[in-house]
Amino acid sequence: MHGLKRPLAVDADACASPCGAPVSPPSTLDAKRRAGPAPPVAFRLLAPCSAIGSLLGHGGDVIASLRASTGARVKLDPPLAGCPDRVLHVSAPGTPSPSCPATAALLAAHDRLALGDDGARCDGGDVEARLLVDGGGVGALLGRRGAAIAALRAATGACVRVLPAKDLPAVAAPGDELVRVSGAPGAVAAALARVAATLRATPP
Repeated sequence: MHGLKRPLAVDADACASPCGAPVSPPSTLDAKRRAGPAPPVAFRLLAPCSAIGSLLGHGGDVIASLRASTGARVKLDPPLAGCPDRVLHVSAPGTPSPSCPATAALLAAHDRLALGDDGARCDGGDVEARLLVDGGGVGALLGRRGAAIAALRAATGACVRVLPAKDLPAVAAPGDELVRVSGAPGAVAAALARVAATLRATPP
């Protein structure tokens, strides 16, 4: 047909380096350049002072083992006078892999804290985990009109709530909100893993 131009064929040799090695097409190459490393992953778990011994272990052997087994950085803030909680910082470099050292360490730390200092949590007894989360992360957890947090509750059977500002501990930072996950141990672990995945996808 007159007036129409056929698209130019791409010469394979034009997509090769001077040494003959293939070179990515411009669009793919540009995308690779734009895609930077995954952002670091960090969580802040509230640790009751009454359960710190279970997390630290004798001479710090438990928390040292947790660091070694997960590869995450685990740091406990010093106590604040008059506050019954301390902040446990769990962090690791970002990774595109579904598995995440910071999430593994978060779940392991929660499991130790749930034991309490006497290490005698009763089977079947309810447990809770409390996370300090910035506003952006809380928005992602709630979802549009609360749809995301409702789906999380339904999928895990855990009670997941964003608590009012009056419940924030003294160790919270400005702009923090408090997320509490409670229920049966298995349900809380499943919900905490999903919360961590959401926060990981919504870095501050």
